[in-house]
Formats: sequence, C-alpha cells, structure tokens
Amino acid sequence: MLFIQLETLSLYIIDKKNKLDLEFVKKLFHNEDIKKWVHGISNVLNDNINGDFFGHGFIIKDGETYIGYVGISEYYSDEKCVYLRFGIDKEVVGKGYGKKILSEITEYTFLNYPDVEKIKLKIDRANIPSLKTANSCGYKWLSDDFYIKYTPYVHMTKK
Repeated sequence: MLFIQLETLSLYIIDKKNKLDLEFVKKLFHNEDIKKWVHGISNVLNDNINGDFFGHGFIIKDGETYIGYVGISEYYSDEKCVYLRFGIDKEVVGKGYGKKILSEITEYTFLNYPDVEKIKLKIDRANIPSLKTANSCGYKWLSDDFYIKYTPYVHMTKK
C-alpha cells in the first residue's frame, strides 16, 4: 500500500481489505455535498500497481482520523501540469482541513516532482468555501471554473 507523509497529514491508497477504509469511502460516496461538487470520487478505488503518485485517488488521514480524499490527475507533460480534486468528510468540515489539505499537497507536489510547473483546480463558482480555500492557498482564477498555482521552485536545479 502506497503511503505518503505530508507535513501533518498522510495519504493512503485505499486498502480494499480494510473494513474501516471501505466504510469511509462508502460514507464519502453518500455525502451529497461531495457528489454535487466533486466528480471522479471513484478514483479513490483505483489500484496503484506501480506505486505512482499521479493518476490515483488517496484517502487523507490526520493521525488515525479519516479526513477525506484527494484525486490527483495524470501528469500532463505538454502543460507541465496536474489537476487536483478533493472532498472532506462532513464530520470534519469547518476545522481548517481544506486549507491544510490543499497547501500540503501543493507543497509536496512542487517539491517532489520538479517537472510539475503548475497545479490546476476546477471549482464550480457556486462552491464558495472551495473558492475561498483555493484563494487562501495562493491559487488564482485562470478561466471559467479553473484556478491555477505556479510552482515557486521553477528556478531550482534537479539533482
């Protein structure tokens, strides 16, 4: 099982043999707010055979507490870009996890994948909490429902 430790949060590929993981994903599937705003939640169920970060969904945990999920697109080399989408369990909404998730995953991606020069989000204009979170994490409106953040590490050299 792929495990990624962010600054304070952890990302896990779902363990289909773990009852708690399956119950949490089922709970997310039944959350109307997540279904309304976020498409592609089924990526949480993708197998991650090659252990790659891109093109998969992850469960997000804070210690042993299930927080939500994040879907990370494939890497688009022509744009030097990835897309993120995430949903937060309604039991922890309002506790600052949206900003924490977005900032930690953004930082992790830019630091560990130097080919990624930008991250894009698609946020419906009516989803005011997500718009505020994106803005507070330095994402800027690009066009339509797309928001973007450029890496601050463009000038770093690869080792």
